[in-house]
Amino acid sequence: MESTGQILWAIIGSVVGAALVSIIFLMTTLFKRKKPLPELEEEEEKKEVPPASFEITNLLVTPSKVNEGETVTVLAQVTNVGGSTGKYDVTLTVDGRVIGMKEVILEPSSTTLVNFALKETLGGEHKVEVNGLQGKFFVPPPKFTLSDLTITPDRVKEDERFTIAVKVTNEGGSTGSYLTELKIKGLTEMAQEVTLAPGASQIVSFTTAKKNAGFYPMEIGDLSGRIIVEMANSFERI
Repeated sequence: MESTGQILWAIIGSVVGAALVSIIFLMTTLFKRKKPLPELEEEEEKKEVPPASFEITNLLVTPSKVNEGETVTVLAQVTNVGGSTGKYDVTLTVDGRVIGMKEVILEPSSTTLVNFALKETLGGEHKVEVNGLQGKFFVPPPKFTLSDLTITPDRVKEDERFTIAVKVTNEGGSTGSYLTELKIKGLTEMAQEVTLAPGASQIVSFTTAKKNAGFYPMEIGDLSGRIIVEMANSFERI
């Protein structure tokens, strides 16, 4: 009987032990399943889509030298480096003046070229800026040349009128004004201002007379000539 009781208790102990082991295993499994939940929440947070973000690069101003009235093209590359589609404003300024604005809409990782066309009338160097990128172009200033000096007639009598003419040409890249001065014996006698567009020419003339006979050297700019004024009675005998 005593051995039978020991066997019975041994069986009961085995059953209880097995049950405890099963309970501990189940609890451990449940705890292990609950641990990853915070990690899943963190992964969901990481999957949030970033907003649109833009970069502007590769500014090009062409041509770099133009005459007044010719077109200058300004190009810039805009890229959406963000994670969402978005809008971006591109502003062109020349010498601090706003010349134009454009809006671009780009999907993530997409790129586009933004272009502007402009014309400038003032001579000199001009600063171009597009959203922080800087460039420049140059318009040559006005440059005047004189040619074809004529004195008609080249011999006159006292108090007889004669005309001095010269051709003024603007060889520069922008419109400008030039003061044409007639000097006789080194003194400015008459002056006339002309305004010329690039490449334009104009004949400037002066008409005057001299009371006294003699040789009169004349200058207009770097050109020179002379007029002979004879006494009235001497002139009439010729």
